[in-house]
Amino acid sequence: MDEFIAWIKQFDIDFGDAPAWAALLISIWVWFSSRRWQRKNSSIAERSARATEDAAEATKVSADAAVRSANAAEKATALAELASQPPPPPAAKVSWRIQLVQNALYRLRNTGDASASKVNVDKALTSGIVEGLPQDAAVRAGGSVEFYIIDVSEEPFPGEIWLTWEGQSEPVPVAVPQ
Repeated sequence: MDEFIAWIKQFDIDFGDAPAWAALLISIWVWFSSRRWQRKNSSIAERSARATEDAAEATKVSADAAVRSANAAEKATALAELASQPPPPPAAKVSWRIQLVQNALYRLRNTGDASASKVNVDKALTSGIVEGLPQDAAVRAGGSVEFYIIDVSEEPFPGEIWLTWEGQSEPVPVAVPQ
């Protein structure tokens, strides 16, 4: 220590103002201490910010899970309601069959469970000589209309008759028995 004092004396420094020197040393010590605490506080703030970000992410994941859970519950409720309802009755259906009555007399019968209105035969698709075909006829379920097919050697015998009716605009073939 004596060497240190001797070294300071060579600079011809006046130590008469001891409180000023003490204040200088204290301020240097406070400056170094504050820098150290500033670094520690910066590190703590960074960790706190990361923890806040992690908590926000966890909150978002939790909210997404809650939304998915609510959607699943809504779907389950809708399915339960749907399952508790009685099934709708099957749709009424029109279907056809042609029966040979005698000689050239045939019967077009509605074998379905629904009535058909505006029943027409598409003559462009039906070959042979066919007379008394229904035009805009109404045929109830189980009902029928009669017509004639004249078998002439010059004309081919029709293998089917093509029908349309209200609700069925595309012609449907019905086989003709021989």
